[in-house]
Amino acid sequence: MMLFTIATGLLFIAAFSGLGHCEEYYVSSTECTDDLEPCHSLLFYFNDSQQYFVDDSVFYFMNGTHILDEHELLVIRDVNNLTLKGLDYKLEDGFNET
Repeated sequence: MMLFTIATGLLFIAAFSGLGHCEEYYVSSTECTDDLEPCHSLLFYFNDSQQYFVDDSVFYFMNGTHILDEHELLVIRDVNNLTLKGLDYKLEDGFNET
C-alpha cells in the first residue's frame, strides 16, 4: 500500500510539474541589452509566428515604436494565455495608440 501511495504521488508531481511555465520574449525597436534574452524586433517574431505566438507566451515590449510593414496583418488564433506587456512605459499627454 505504501509503495502504491508513493508511486501515485510521484505520478501526480510529474503530471503537474509543467504548470506555471511560460515562454518569455522581449521586443525591442532598437538594440537589445545582454541581460534581456531572447530579444528581437516585432518583425522577427512575426516572421516565425507559429514558433513564438504559442500557449503561455509573454511578450515584453521595451520602450519605443514597434511597427510591422503596412501590408502585414498579424492574426493570432487558437492560443491560450498570451500576454503582451509594456516595460517602463508611461503614457504621455495627448494621443496614444495601441
